[in-house]
Amino acid sequence: QCNSNPKPDSLIKGFELLSICCGMFLPCEALFPYVIAFAMTACEAYANNEAVVNLARDCLDRIAMQKQLPETMVRRLPPSSQEIMAVVTGGQMQQLVYFTNSQSKTIDIDSLTTVQDLIDQLGEPKRFKGWALFEVLLAGELYMENPLKADEMVCDVLSRWEKFQPPSKIEGELVFQFMWKK
Repeated sequence: QCNSNPKPDSLIKGFELLSICCGMFLPCEALFPYVIAFAMTACEAYANNEAVVNLARDCLDRIAMQKQLPETMVRRLPPSSQEIMAVVTGGQMQQLVYFTNSQSKTIDIDSLTTVQDLIDQLGEPKRFKGWALFEVLLAGELYMENPLKADEMVCDVLSRWEKFQPPSKIEGELVFQFMWKK
C-alpha cells in the first residue's frame, strides 16, 4: 500500500514495484487514467521524498515509452535481476556488445530497448550489410550462437539468459554475450 503508508521503506518498495510493472506492460484501459493520476499526484504529495518522486516520474516515463510501441511489441519474460536493480538503484542499465575483432562497446539500454535499437547505437551497422546481432553461449568447449530478431526486447534476452538451465553434461562457467558479426 502506498497511500498513507507510515513506513517510508514500504512506500518506496511499492513505487519500485509499480515502476517495474510500468516497464513491462501498460495498465489496462480501465486502470490507465488512475495509474497516471496516482503517479502524478505522488510527485506532488511526496515532494520532500526524492526517491518516491524519482520512481513516480520513472513510472510516467515508462508508460510514455510503452505507449509509443506498436501493440505487437510486448515484453514476453519477467524482468531480469539487472533490470530490477536498475529500478531500485535509479541507475542506468548497460550492455556490452562484442565484435569479431575482440573489441567491445558498452551501450546504454532500458526496459524497452529492442535489438534494433542496440544495433543502431553501435554506430557502424550501416557499413556492414548482412551482419546481425547474435546471442552467444560459451561454456567450456561448448559454443552456441543464435541470431536475434530486430524487434526482440534486449531485456527479454537478458531474462532468458538468467533463467537458462544448462543440461547437466555442460561443465564450466556459462558466459552469455551479444556478438555483432556476419
